[in-house]
Amino acid sequence: SGGVGGVVMRVLSADQPRRHVVAAVRGGAEEGPAVSRVLTALRRAAAERETVQQN
Repeated sequence: SGGVGGVVMRVLSADQPRRHVVAAVRGGAEEGPAVSRVLTALRRAAAERETVQQN
């Protein structure tokens, strides 16, 4: 079984690729419940990834 929602993140030990994720939403839409959950999940994933890469 994988991580949250079946998503698993593995750190590559050799060549570590970089990816940029951009979320563009209509003004005010970021406060809607669905969009807010997605943006929160993206922020958490980015923070966790940054923590893993620093260790």
